[in-house]
Amino acid sequence: MNSSRIFLYIFSSFLFGVLFASYVSFARSIAYGALVFLVGGLIFWMARRDRKIFFASVALGFFAFGVFRFSAVISEPADLSAIIGTRVSIEGFVNEEPRIRAMQEIVFRAQKISEREVADPFLILVTVRPYPRYSIGDALAIRGVVARPENISAFDYSAYLAKDNIYAVSRYPLIEKKDEADISFALAGKKKLVEFKSAFVEKIQILFPEPHASYLAGLLIGDRAGIPKELYEAFKRTGTAHVVALSGFNITIIISSLIFIFNILGIPFYLSGMLLSFFIILFSIMVGGEPSIVRAAFMGVMAIFARQNFRMYDAARALLFAAAVMAFMNPKLLRFDVGFQLSFAATAGIIFLSPLFERKLLKINSPYIRTLLATTLSAECAVYPLLLVYFGGVSLIAPFANIMMIPTVPFAMLFGFIAAVFGFISHALSFVIVPFAWILLEYEIAIVSFFSALPLAYSEVPRLAQWIFLIFFVVLIGKFMYRSSYAKK
Repeated sequence: MNSSRIFLYIFSSFLFGVLFASYVSFARSIAYGALVFLVGGLIFWMARRDRKIFFASVALGFFAFGVFRFSAVISEPADLSAIIGTRVSIEGFVNEEPRIRAMQEIVFRAQKISEREVADPFLILVTVRPYPRYSIGDALAIRGVVARPENISAFDYSAYLAKDNIYAVSRYPLIEKKDEADISFALAGKKKLVEFKSAFVEKIQILFPEPHASYLAGLLIGDRAGIPKELYEAFKRTGTAHVVALSGFNITIIISSLIFIFNILGIPFYLSGMLLSFFIILFSIMVGGEPSIVRAAFMGVMAIFARQNFRMYDAARALLFAAAVMAFMNPKLLRFDVGFQLSFAATAGIIFLSPLFERKLLKINSPYIRTLLATTLSAECAVYPLLLVYFGGVSLIAPFANIMMIPTVPFAMLFGFIAAVFGFISHALSFVIVPFAWILLEYEIAIVSFFSALPLAYSEVPRLAQWIFLIFFVVLIGKFMYRSSYAKK
C-alpha cells in the first residue's frame, strides 16, 4: 500500500472521529466497539500478515482516538451548573480583547463566586454598553444573572461559543472595576500586543479618511468594527468580505504577492522561504496573535508552500496533517468554527484547483496576474458551498468582483502598512506614501460599490440545494485527495 495513502487514512480517520463525535451523542460507545475491532484486526493481521487488515485496524484506532479526544473537551465546568439562572457576584478579569460593535462583548474569566475561590476558573461572555471601555487584563467584579447561550434561529450560537470554552453569558450586569488583576506572563504579553495593535489602528485613522481608514484596518488586521454597515453589506453581496476577515485565503494572497516580488528580485527560494516565515510570524504577532489569526497564517503558508514545493500527494498529506494538528489542539474547531472551515476549504481549493485554473489562463501573459487570478478563483469555488450552507445565499458576481479587485489588494496593504509604520516616526514621511494607498483603497471601494448595486448580485438558495452542493464539493475534494495519493514520486 502506498505510504501516502497510509498517512491520508490515519489523518482522515482521526478527523472523521472528531467530526463524528461532534454530531453523535453515543459516539463513545461506537469508539469502544472500534477498539474491539482494532484488537481483533491486529490478531488477524498477526496470523495472516495482510497489510490491508493492519491499516484498516490502525484507521479504526485513530477514529476512536478522535472520538475520545472530542469527548474529553466538550463538557462544561462543574461550577457552572450551580449558578445558571441565578443572580450572583463574580470576580475575575478580562481574558481577551473586548469586541466593540453596537455593544461591548467581554470574555470574562471567573475566579471567585460570592467571594469563594473557583476550583476550575471558567469563561463567561459578558455583554455591556460601549462605554466605559475595558481592556484585556482588567480586574472586574460583576453582579448579574448568568445564563446558558441561546441559539439564534438556525444558528447554533451555544456551539459557536463552546469552541472557545465559553458556556455561559451575562447581559448588562453591574460592573465594578477592581485593582489590577494578577495575570499570567502570557496574558501580560498579549495585552502589550493588543495595545500596540490599538496604536497601529489609531495611526491609520489619523492618516486616512473614512471609510478608507476602517477598510484598511480590516485589510491589515481583520478589524471590521469601524467599517460602515452599508459598505460591509456591499462586501458580503459581492463575495469580497474575505479581504477584511484576515482569513487563510487573505494571507495566501499576501504570500503569493511576496513570492512573486522575491522571484523578480532573484532571491533564492531558501532565503525567500525564511523571509516569508519571518514576515508571517511578525504579521501574526502585530495583529494580536489571536488563535484564529495563527490558524489562518498557518493555512495560508501551507497552501503556498504546498503548491510551490510539494508534489500533489505531499500537499494532500500536509493539508490533512495541518488540520489534524489543529483539531487535536481544539477538537471543537472542526464543526463549530466557521473561520477554520472556510480557511481549510480555501486552502484545499488553492492546492487542488488552482493548477487547473492556471492551465485555463495561460493566455494571460503576466505570471503574477495569472497566479493571483487562479488562486482567487480556486479559493472562491472551494468556499462557495460553505457560504451557501452558513449564510443561505451566495454572490453571483463574486468571481468578477474578485478578478477586478484582488490584484490591487496586496499593494494597498503594502502601501497602507508602510504609511502606518512611518506614522510612528514622522507624519510628514507618512504622507508621502498615503496617496498611493488611498488611490488603491478608493478603487477597491468603488469596485465593491458598483458590483453590489447590480441587480441579482446576491441570491438566496433553497436549503436542500445548499446541502446537495456541499456534499458534491466534499466528494469532489475527497476524490482529488484520494487520486493524489496514487501520484508517483
